[in-house]
This record gives sequence, C-alpha cells and structure tokens, in this order.
Amino acid sequence: MADPQPQDSISHPSTVVWNPFRWPAGVWALVIGVLIMSLPFGIRAIKLAGIPAIPQPYDEAEFVAWDVPAEDDAFTEYRQVFDLVQRRPAKSDSNTWQEPECVQAVLEQGWSAADESLVRWMESHREALDIWRRGTEKPRGRNLSPDLLRADTSIRVTDQRNIVRLALLEQSRCLETAKLDEAHQWARAVQRAGGHMSHRGTFVQGLMAVALHQMSTQGLQRWAERPEVTADQLKTALISTRSDYSLYESRGNILKCEYRMLENTLADGRWLEMFAPLTGRSDVSTVVKIQQFGYWVMAEPDLTVRLMRQVLAIQLQEIDKPIATRRKQVGTGAAVLFDPDPATPLTAGRLDPVKLDRAINSSMLYRHVVPSIKQTDEALLRQEARQLTLELLLAAQAHRRDHAEFPSDASQLVPQYLDELPLDPFDPGGRRIRYRRMDPQQAVVWSVGEDRNDGNGDVVSANNARPGDVGFLLK
Repeated sequence: MADPQPQDSISHPSTVVWNPFRWPAGVWALVIGVLIMSLPFGIRAIKLAGIPAIPQPYDEAEFVAWDVPAEDDAFTEYRQVFDLVQRRPAKSDSNTWQEPECVQAVLEQGWSAADESLVRWMESHREALDIWRRGTEKPRGRNLSPDLLRADTSIRVTDQRNIVRLALLEQSRCLETAKLDEAHQWARAVQRAGGHMSHRGTFVQGLMAVALHQMSTQGLQRWAERPEVTADQLKTALISTRSDYSLYESRGNILKCEYRMLENTLADGRWLEMFAPLTGRSDVSTVVKIQQFGYWVMAEPDLTVRLMRQVLAIQLQEIDKPIATRRKQVGTGAAVLFDPDPATPLTAGRLDPVKLDRAINSSMLYRHVVPSIKQTDEALLRQEARQLTLELLLAAQAHRRDHAEFPSDASQLVPQYLDELPLDPFDPGGRRIRYRRMDPQQAVVWSVGEDRNDGNGDVVSANNARPGDVGFLLK
C-alpha cells in the first residue's frame, strides 16, 4: 500500500480560487475583461459622487405656469407679424424688409433726412406695423414656456428688431409733424415690446430686450427734448415708463430660463447634435457617437446638470441685487459665484463656491455649453442703469418746463418729480445716479457703467466705441 501524499501537496479548489497566481489563463482573461468593462462605470460613479444632486433651487411648477390668456398675449400679434414677414418675396423691391439707404440717417438726424423711397417702403409695411402696435398694447407677452425651450428652439428675435426700427421711423415722422402724443406712444410701444420679449426668456431674448429698451430710451429722449412737450406730458411719461419697465424680466428669472433650456437640451438623446457648434463638432458621424460615449464615461451630461443647479442656487441669492450689495465674487470666473452668507447655512447637498468652482473647471462639458453669465449680467445691469437715468432725465426735463431751466442739483427734483434719487446699480459704493448741470439749458445724467469708474458723464460714443458711462445728455 502506497504511502499517502503530504497534505500540502494536494491542490484544493478553494486554494486555487483565492490564489490568483495559480489561476489559469482563461480565468485571467475573464477577470481582466470584467475589469475593463466595469472601468467606465467606476469612473462615472466616482465623478457623480463628488457633486450631489439637488432639486431645482426654485419652484419650477409655478415658474413655468401659463398665466397669459391668448387675448392678453402680445405674441398672438407678434407671430402674425413674423409670419407676414416670412411670406414677403425675397427680391429687393418695396415689399421686402431690405431698408432704404436713408433709414439710419432718419433715426439719427430726424425726419428731414427721409426721401420718397422711405415713405413708400414704410407704407408697404403698414399692415405689419399696425398688427405689431396692437400687440404692444397688451398687458403681457409670452413667447414660449420655459419647459419647451431647447438649444435648437427658434426664437425669431431678428424680426422684432426689424419692426421696431419701423416703429421708430413712425415716431420720427410724428415728431416732424408735431404729433407729440402719438410720437410718445410709438416710443412706449418699443419699450413694451422689449418687456414682452424678455418675459420667461433665455439669454438671447434678454439681450434682445436690452437692445429694444435702448432703442426706446433714445426715442423717449428725442421726444422729451422737443420744447412743445409740456411738464404734465413729461410727468405722465415718467409714470408710464416705470409701468412699462415692470414688464421686463428680472436677471434671476432670465437665468432660470437659460438653465431650464440647457437642462431640456441635455435631457434629449440628441443633445450632442444640438450642441455640436459649441463642442467643436460640425457633424453627427460615428466620431461624434464615440465622443458622446466619452462624455458619458466622464458622467456627462448628468454632471453638468448637477453643476448648473448648484451654480444657480448661489446666483439666485445675489444676481438681482445692485453691485454694491452683492456678496464678494469668488472663483476663477468660469461661473459667477459669490461668497455664501454666513447667516444662511448651506442646505443639504449644497457645495461651497470654492469647491464648486474647482468642479466646474474639471468638467469636460460645462464650460462648453453654459454661456458667459458675466456678459449677460453686465448687459442687464446696463439696461437697468439706462432706465434709471431715463427717469431722472424725464424729471429734469419736467423741471425745466416749470422753471425755464434744468435744476442746479438733482436733489431739487425731490419730492415734486421723484420720490427719491435712484441708486446706481453699477456703483460699487452704492452711490446714486449722477447729475451735473453745465448751464441752465444743458445737463448730463449718468451711471458709472460696467467699468465701475466714474467718467464724469462720459455718455457720448466716439468712433462707435461704447462710452464709459451710461446715461444721457440733456438739452
């Protein structure tokens, strides 16, 4: 009888399983394959684990609720105008939107620069202008509900700009023929159209509204300069321009719409195709599909959605405040972030701004698809500054009608014309809108503007450059 083999010379199955050095090649191949296949899932999980998912930092159901019946919605008329424009023939004749050469001269110099071709061109668009004017008189406008917005949504803002220039030409004609009340109403119509455009709008709509507001303030300035305009008319205009400006969306609401649009886009399976120009791709080939898989491995677009909600939660606390009362801005500038308020502890899942800024800089997608908030914020602050300087302009012009001269100091406008002097939204020290009288019949009113430096009333453009201050010369 053979002697039994030593115990340590017997290979038990359990020993082989737990000793990888004794695994056969087939097992190693299987293990390596599983690891390779699970690696993308592991990378994705690690990325997502660093950025908690938080709910929308506002009441979304209330924000997107439709509260504008069709009979009160200005876009009922605006869409008719846009469709009318599209039905025009594409040839360069009097029925197109190709402007006569003298249009810009009329807008800058007055109706004396008009010629017969301009008159014929304006009459060819009378139907569209009348429909548009009816729309501006409605109490509210709503282009699209935020829950329907995506990156490929057509907003058609250019058509609005075309019809607005036509309205300002009508105002110029009314000023020439001393139809002062009608001239005022055309400028009001432009301001109201800007407010309608901005309602529940994205950055594109908000910036278009800024342009329309600037055009309307120029029209109101020209109207207020006419010596035939009375103090009572100016006081009425001051009340109406405040009412019309209440139609404009807040900076916070425009941010909400922009982020809602981005989330809607990123939730679509074709999001990379819609964002192709922003991500550097111009096709939807197999290469793009591979790129989309790479984004998925890096936890995109889910990571960007989480980052956007974190950023928005910080921005909504400060963005509607003037510069002077905002908390200190922090981070590298990829997003507009602010120091947290120590009196308001961060809620569950919220990241502090420094950590959030690092996460944004490491994201493959965020900086490609989220536009510059800083530029839009500056434009909307500039719009507010123009509105406030316009109100002071109207008050000063009313004072001039009553006293035959501009006030020597802005404080003389309180309380007869203004309840108080408005604060400058750009001034880091929280000072009020500036005013200076050069002589009894000439003055200037201004905000310090984006550079936060007081240019002493530098409000006139030179060589098409933007002036340092925001405001108006009064004459």
